[in-house]
Amino acid sequence: MNAMETMLAAVADTFDANALHALVDMRAPDEATARMALLAERANEGLLTEDERHEYHSAISFGNFLGLLQTKARLKLNSAA
Repeated sequence: MNAMETMLAAVADTFDANALHALVDMRAPDEATARMALLAERANEGLLTEDERHEYHSAISFGNFLGLLQTKARLKLNSAA
């Protein structure tokens, strides 16, 4: 396990079953999804401003982090079943 996986597993270990289920079920609000679609379209067209580029990359990084944390939560739930 690499350092990131170890840290994510440690975070997931602090959650009870209800919190793990809530984390696994978490989805972006419609407004955030629409904003990301707009930024993705602008990125593909090469039209992002510097602020939009930062927002887009930050959101992608957060989404990746959340996805990894959700995976750890799923694994913890499955191992408890």
